Amino acid sequence: MARGDISPSEKRTFEQPETGARVLQLTDQPCSNGNAYYNHEQFINGSERLVFRSDRSGERQLYSVDLASGQIVQLTEAAGMGGWAVDAEHDVIYYSHNGQILRLDPEALTEEVVADTPPDCSPIALQDLSSCGRFLVLSARPGHLLRNKLPPINFRHGSENLVILCDTQRREQAVVYHGPTPEVPVAADSHLLISRGDPSYVWFGSYTRMKPTGFKTAWVLECDLDTLMPTRDPRPLFDQRPNEFINHYYPAPDAHAQMPLYVYSEWDRDGVPIAKTRLGAVSRAGNYHPMMLDVDLVSGTTRRYLFPGQPPLHFQSNNADTMWAGDCADPGFLWFAGRNDEARRMADADPESCPAIPENHDYHWLESGAWIGVFQKRGPYLEMRPLVRHDTRWKYVHPHPSFSPDDKWIVYSSGDSSQSQVFVVEAVWPRWLA
Repeated sequence: MARGDISPSEKRTFEQPETGARVLQLTDQPCSNGNAYYNHEQFINGSERLVFRSDRSGERQLYSVDLASGQIVQLTEAAGMGGWAVDAEHDVIYYSHNGQILRLDPEALTEEVVADTPPDCSPIALQDLSSCGRFLVLSARPGHLLRNKLPPINFRHGSENLVILCDTQRREQAVVYHGPTPEVPVAADSHLLISRGDPSYVWFGSYTRMKPTGFKTAWVLECDLDTLMPTRDPRPLFDQRPNEFINHYYPAPDAHAQMPLYVYSEWDRDGVPIAKTRLGAVSRAGNYHPMMLDVDLVSGTTRRYLFPGQPPLHFQSNNADTMWAGDCADPGFLWFAGRNDEARRMADADPESCPAIPENHDYHWLESGAWIGVFQKRGPYLEMRPLVRHDTRWKYVHPHPSFSPDDKWIVYSSGDSSQSQVFVVEAVWPRWLA
């Protein structure tokens, strides 16, 4: 197969029986077909075509699929392709390949280099793209770590890493942070992101402790976009209290950041939190509840919303900031085991008085963990409704639900170690389960 090759439709349409949601399966090949990481945009031509990655040709390439006709077009022909992100405003695609970042025109199928790996570094990795499409956040590891074959985590404060900001319009790039350092003991070693609404804010996670799974903090870095230089040292993204844990977070509209927030309840003999027992933030009723944390990157103000049940693993708002989608979304007592009108009434009256699903991460594999859920704000908490079953094998494939630019679709993937497929489901507020 070659760049520009056209394949016939593999699409099928069906309805999720319990919720009435309309679903399009867009791929149907016995190979790995996957959507982008959920922080990245992945639609072009408004929301008419979806960009996905597949190894159907024997190696990973980018393809587009038309949602109406199902027609599939191969977009790349490059061995060793890495991550990608779409500039939906200008209908161009950025992807990493052999230590470079290329900009691809999906119509003309032409491409150009916009960023290169700095000297004596590992190949740059594409981390995030601003909503205006002009600025890329990239990462790389210093060459001495590679030559000495040091493990990925080799510092008390995380893995040494470079944060690179790239202006794709001027084709200029600069290292805006290299850490950890004695002055700023922060390693930008997890989920490097750039703000939507104000790309002068770059933020990232840092594993500050290593046993048993690491303890993550989050930091924000302010940059001058004209000079591509930082204007101050990284500062904490929010006032993270002892034993509060965050993992997956994402840029929200209007220069906000959002993420699920937990609290560890147990520690190992070295005083390091144990990940399996994170339960959630403590409500005024004394219960542990996971929460959605919303941070205004400009003002630093925060707001918290309760999840009555366990929160999803990957979670994201739509572009209007009116609906959220999450995989492994567990609504707990509101939907499945013990579902009843009294539980719903309690949640409406006082969500903090409702018990959260307790103890551990086994909910990933419960009945409720097989669903993509949608969420809406309802006073102090987020009401969740199951939307579509994904039934994926979590060990091999994560659904990573993400909204289309017009907020009409949610893309996700599902599968196992041998094959996975790409789906979109209508982003509607579904009916209650029968």
